Amino acid sequence: MTNMGCESRELVGGLQLAWSVWLFEMKWLFKGLAHAWQRRQLVKRLAEEHELLGRLEMASGNAEEMDQARKQAAFLQEEIERLDADFADRREFERSQKARGWGLA
Repeated sequence: MTNMGCESRELVGGLQLAWSVWLFEMKWLFKGLAHAWQRRQLVKRLAEEHELLGRLEMASGNAEEMDQARKQAAFLQEEIERLDADFADRREFERSQKARGWGLA
């Protein structure tokens, strides 16, 4: 009877761990979707800035407007790179924290 109780606790512990891992992965699935949406918005805005810059160059536009468009494009590119790096770093940090909490690291 004691052996049966031990196996039951191991089973329940394994199911709790599996549930925790599944919830963690689902959370990151939704965070990944939000990240992808945010990134797409920034890439779209960057394309618009490049298009504006091209139109200004073709029309020999105002130097101040061209400079502003270049700065905005550079800012958006940096923001996309920062967003990607932050997302990857946050994912790795939380994964390592959870693994320690689950006793897997």
